[in-house]
Amino acid sequence: KNSHYEVCGRGSSLWVDEHCIERCTCNSSNCHPMAYSTCMVSGDPHYRTFDGHHYSFQGTCVYQMAGVCTNNKALEHFDVLVQNDCRGKKAGSSTKLVEVVVYGHTIIISKEHKGLLTNLPVKLLKGKVQVYLSGGFAVIHTDFGVKVSYDWHSTSFVTIPHTYSGAMCGMCGNYNFKLNDDMQMKNGKQAATPEELGQSWRVAEIPGCVHGCKDKNHCPNCDITQKENFETNEFCGKIRDPKGPFRNCHAKVDPSSFFDDCVYDVCLNNGNKNTLCSSLQTYTAACQQKGAEVFAWRSKDFCEFKHPANSHYKICANGCPSTCNSMSAPTSCKTLCQEGWACDAGFILSGDQCVPLSQCGCLYNDRYYKNGQVFHPNGLCQEECTCNGKVNCVKFSCGPHETCEVKNGVRDCQAVGKGVCTISGDPHYKTFDNSLYDFQGTCTYTAAQGCYLEGTRLNPFSVVVENEKWYAMSNHPKVSVAKLVAVEVYGNTLVLRKNQAGMIMVSISFDCMTNAHILFLCLIN
Repeated sequence: KNSHYEVCGRGSSLWVDEHCIERCTCNSSNCHPMAYSTCMVSGDPHYRTFDGHHYSFQGTCVYQMAGVCTNNKALEHFDVLVQNDCRGKKAGSSTKLVEVVVYGHTIIISKEHKGLLTNLPVKLLKGKVQVYLSGGFAVIHTDFGVKVSYDWHSTSFVTIPHTYSGAMCGMCGNYNFKLNDDMQMKNGKQAATPEELGQSWRVAEIPGCVHGCKDKNHCPNCDITQKENFETNEFCGKIRDPKGPFRNCHAKVDPSSFFDDCVYDVCLNNGNKNTLCSSLQTYTAACQQKGAEVFAWRSKDFCEFKHPANSHYKICANGCPSTCNSMSAPTSCKTLCQEGWACDAGFILSGDQCVPLSQCGCLYNDRYYKNGQVFHPNGLCQEECTCNGKVNCVKFSCGPHETCEVKNGVRDCQAVGKGVCTISGDPHYKTFDNSLYDFQGTCTYTAAQGCYLEGTRLNPFSVVVENEKWYAMSNHPKVSVAKLVAVEVYGNTLVLRKNQAGMIMVSISFDCMTNAHILFLCLIN
């Protein structure tokens, strides 16, 4: 009953349970379970190695989280790097960026733009590497069973198959099923402290980065009375509450270390609710990775989950949602449900947005582009393509003072060099071509404006300057000085006014574009 017969060839593998937790690989005689282990980094940051060792390390450089350290050619090599960042916090740090190097490709998941941005999902090397959204995580999944996830905030997972046991190295340990040797440094010796371990596996330094605490006496901490407050069910106690939202998870994922990490992080950040929400979200993800049921713990007043338009929050969202790229949930994706958001009825996932089916984008050279997106394929700017239901491409080239490169995640023609015009003093002008002259009028003047732009790709703009007599010089001045500067660009007008340092007035009214006097009146009204 509830069983099935399936033929599998030697070397092939299949899932043998309905939750896709146990996977079997077939050899010449029978099928044997393929075990997996997961390393997790979360919070400030707290590490849980492949073998289950738990420690905290707050260095803010770039470190090897996990990598293959063996000459075994039967294993596909890969590296996972993490960059930590204090993000303006007085104490602690958190994961800022995750980088995966596999099959000669480098894939970066980060809130900041590093390299060319690509809409998800995407398949690389004819499907050998897949990158997709699952709940609130970006997932990088290889054809040899390695999976890396990052939530763009502070939590990342690296899951590897049993075939890599004893072949791993880095901050996640060596995966040899021993807890007592996971502090192994690059030289093979055991580190005495997490800081020593981190320095060993540092692969790059970022200006201003630090290597964690000097010693235990210099690590940030909280007093016992503060900790007791954050141990209650109003705060971190939710994690280990036997009647709480995580009650069905305790048997699968020990809540003790997650509770301790939560108290430490929340206390370190003076009870900050965002830190508490992040800790609860981390334990939720760890539970769901093990197939455990988590009950709703968020509300509009507590840790409300932000999601895009035309979507809704779900405590157990489909780990492989339907997308414009696939039109249905990927059949090869075995990811369990994840906390996250799902598109409303009648909408489908397009990149990171939910759109009506009629507004789906285009698939071109194995890359998905949103509807209306303009792009330059093949890493060159010799073509400009536009997705409008289908892809239309035209020949293209950069201008004489432009180069084709990636900026802010987008490949386009970027300006080479710049011209600078300055207006200073009473007033002295230095033009873009370095011509010098003085002019002391006290009206409103166009200082710079894009002209003859028809037929070009240049964006129109204008800069207007209003001058006034410079009474600071004398009671009857013969010279003038700039009173305000107004910049009009992209349909907006921004005004900087004398003696209002640190302030800028913004207008989006198209009736306020004729001169600086009317602009100012529109802005204050």
